[in-house]
Amino acid sequence: MRPYSVVEKDGFRGLMKVAEPHHIVVSHKRVSEEVIPNTYKSVKQNVKSKLQSAERVGITSNRWTSVATARKCQVLFILTIKIKVHLYLTNIFKGEILPG
Repeated sequence: MRPYSVVEKDGFRGLMKVAEPHHIVVSHKRVSEEVIPNTYKSVKQNVKSKLQSAERVGITSNRWTSVATARKCQVLFILTIKIKVHLYLTNIFKGEILPG
């Protein structure tokens, strides 16, 4: 993971000019104070709405650890936890809240 301030670095801005010339790169302040909170609120409302309309909910989880070698032979252990929520409406599986 990189800090939000990476969007203001020359290398990132140069990459975006090549990869997506018409994209406007916003400041890290806007990302942290507007974009992330607004996205969180929108997803949270969507999840709440779908959970409230479900007759039954099934929850599964998965966990794994990835071992990666970083610079100068430092070993990084990355723990990943994935949770899926399956919605059932009138005994018919209607999909996952957050697919992936």
